[in-house]
Amino acid sequence: MEQINQDLKSAIRNFYIAIPQINKEITNILRQIELKSGQVLSFEQITALSIIHSNESITINELAEEQKIFKTAASKRIKKLEECGYVQIFPTDAIGSWLSGVLVEIFGPRKVMLLGTTVYIIGQLIFVGVAIPTFNYEIMIPSYAIRGFGYPLFAYSFLVWVAYRSPKERLGAAVGWFWFVFTGGLSVFGAFYSAFMIKLIGHIPTLWTSIFWVLLGTFLAIVVNKDEFIIENKKDSFKENLKDISDGITILGREPRVAVACIVRIINQLAQYAFPLFLPIYLSSKGIATTTWLNIWGTIFIANIIFNLIFGG
Repeated sequence: MEQINQDLKSAIRNFYIAIPQINKEITNILRQIELKSGQVLSFEQITALSIIHSNESITINELAEEQKIFKTAASKRIKKLEECGYVQIFPTDAIGSWLSGVLVEIFGPRKVMLLGTTVYIIGQLIFVGVAIPTFNYEIMIPSYAIRGFGYPLFAYSFLVWVAYRSPKERLGAAVGWFWFVFTGGLSVFGAFYSAFMIKLIGHIPTLWTSIFWVLLGTFLAIVVNKDEFIIENKKDSFKENLKDISDGITILGREPRVAVACIVRIINQLAQYAFPLFLPIYLSSKGIATTTWLNIWGTIFIANIIFNLIFGG
């Protein structure tokens, strides 16, 4: 006991000796920073800065997880730190915090996914029920575009849900599984299923069956999935929500590298999505059936999944 008391006295004495040196270091730091009124940081921003300094490659997702906040809140803290010159944001972080995350934070993933399902079904009803039977090109294009607007609302809102709710140490695996089943469902199962059903019931009825699969997926993701997604720090002001959404678009002007990355991505995808437009027509002119093309397409993406796993994509 006497030894413990001696150690405690020694620690207290050392502490008092260290205080003047600590104060001196703090004074020097403040002189170097020369804080102005616009550079005053909140406790939360200082905490974020401390986390970033300990891990300079941290993403907005990881910072949000670390501080138990939403990505928009983390983005605003980083934006403040960037304005003060304390951190630098790389475009990949900004891209990851784009529109889908904002919509999910405003309305919740279930509502956004349900909206996506509704929009897709409306587009499908018009496309298959009206445009194709009448061969009306003026209706085909907008109705197909409506379908194309609905599907990412569902898919990418679910991806945001996965990103928010997955533990930090398992986030990479969770996102990897999302892209695995995404590609497997859309480009593999969808292709082989269509090839089989076209032979069985024909083209138009096969298109109608897509509504069943969409409703089944919605039921599994929204009803069977019991995960609770609670929106913390939800904004009540429509103006604030609108600003968050617009920030996802105006970033293209604020960060030119993001705009360049978008252009590169578009160019990269042009060849892939030109295939299902051009090749079925070309192959049919050579006497090769659409069902054969669908089997080729499905096989291509089986190879794509395998090599993505091999190369870490």
